[in-house]
Amino acid sequence: MTDACPYGIPQLNTVTNTYVKCDFCYDRFIGNPTAKTACEQACPVNAIKTGSYAEIYGNNNSIARQAYRAAKRTHLFPRIYMGKGKGRTNVIYLLTDTPAAYGFRMRGRQMDFDLI
Repeated sequence: MTDACPYGIPQLNTVTNTYVKCDFCYDRFIGNPTAKTACEQACPVNAIKTGSYAEIYGNNNSIARQAYRAAKRTHLFPRIYMGKGKGRTNVIYLLTDTPAAYGFRMRGRQMDFDLI
């Protein structure tokens, strides 16, 4: 079950006999709001970013918008898609091909974040 994740997530909790999923490194952020997740630190292409909405997307100099402008220089149709979770954006994807090329479905103009 843990073969897909290089960090061994999910793991079987033998006390509760249930699988425990990634908690987004919650323990790293206690008392340190600028901490980074293990995935972000280990990502070899620096593609994973964590931060506030303003840092990631909220203004013209945000990480996502800078990445989008850079992608426009080398790709014909880059697009930013927002993932919604619990009524707010929790994942932002910058895709340089169609969502289907990455295994996502479209529901009208909205990307369905369940993989095909």
